[in-house]
Amino acid sequence: MNPADAPLPAAAREPACAAGLGGGPYPDEDVWVFGLPAGAAGARFVAVTPEFVTPNRERVALTVPTEGGALVVDDAGADVAWLRLPAGWTLVGGSAVLAGDARSFVLARVCPASATPSA
Repeated sequence: MNPADAPLPAAAREPACAAGLGGGPYPDEDVWVFGLPAGAAGARFVAVTPEFVTPNRERVALTVPTEGGALVVDDAGADVAWLRLPAGWTLVGGSAVLAGDARSFVLARVCPASATPSA
């Protein structure tokens, strides 16, 4: 994972919500979307395991897609992974199993929790 993407709470990023990428905004849930860097054409995710710290300082690593979220192709044809989590968790790192010519992945977008749910 790109080290510049962590540590980071969802609320620290500009909201970028998309229906096909986890949706949102949701009350009490953040949506995290991970992508492959530019130049990784033809590469794809096999699994993504982002690591978070909860507000009570518990470290949690969840694997997409086996423990939630989904691996999808976005509107631009890029391979992405998304995951919905309780609001307030902080991204601290992560790893991925990749197929093709890619050596890392990035935090592509975040949809922070909102007091007003989407329609």
